[in-house]
Amino acid sequence: SSDQSIQVAFSANSQRVIVACGTTISVNDAASGQLLYKLLGHTAPITSVKYNKSSETIISSSIDGSIRIWSEYSGADRQKIDSPTDGRGTSQVQFSADSRYLLTGSTIESRTLMFDADGKRIHGAISGQLASKFHLGQQIAVKNGSSVSIVEPATSRTIKTRVFSDRVDECVPVNSGQAFTVTFDMAPPLYWNTITDDVTLL
Repeated sequence: SSDQSIQVAFSANSQRVIVACGTTISVNDAASGQLLYKLLGHTAPITSVKYNKSSETIISSSIDGSIRIWSEYSGADRQKIDSPTDGRGTSQVQFSADSRYLLTGSTIESRTLMFDADGKRIHGAISGQLASKFHLGQQIAVKNGSSVSIVEPATSRTIKTRVFSDRVDECVPVNSGQAFTVTFDMAPPLYWNTITDDVTLL
């Protein structure tokens, strides 16, 4: 239907475009647009799709509470992680910069989980919803209402927490994770320097 969310990702060489709509993922030739194959298995709308350049796999999350890891070339369903957020719809997944780990979180349950990239072993849980792009070895941001916590992904240790005046929408790292741009539901966006703790209106 027209209100279905569409998620898009590209393979590492940009030769394939991966489109998720509803419960179906389509893998297409980027140059011609030709459909190569479909990935079927989710039983509820897909909320996120990503490409892992290291293992040449596609990962998807759904509000059915599952994460699926697919082979890019064969379309085989390599791994299914059931209900990583206790059956509450999984909202997003992110691969680490080196493609060794993945983070997953839910908009319903305020918790972010870190797995091996193959989904077979969980490394730990971080309190809060994933709010930024994940870079292993750098800081990540998790949000809880109007607050943002900066977390060290390897240890799940909270480094710093900042409370803002409005509910946080997104928090994206800049300057190698030493600062973040923070957007809100209603208020203007801010630039937050996590070293000095200064904020600047954008």
